[in-house]
Amino acid sequence: GALSFNVKNLDPSMLGFRLDREYGICCRVGLHCAPEAHASIGTLPEGTVRLSPGYFNTSDDIERTLLAIRAIVRDES
Repeated sequence: GALSFNVKNLDPSMLGFRLDREYGICCRVGLHCAPEAHASIGTLPEGTVRLSPGYFNTSDDIERTLLAIRAIVRDES
């Protein structure tokens, strides 16, 4: 499955960059080849951050990702 999200007042590109560079968390940002979908949900032109946890991800991976997002949001507010 995939999770697509934004954080209010935080550019998705910056969030994705920081997740990658500071925490080693892989994600994708942007329109994900679906600009019409983003138009309908109001996320144009920036798009969203997309995470795709898979079979080999652990609950620790999920917790580490949530902690990283919280830390970035805290830094940016």
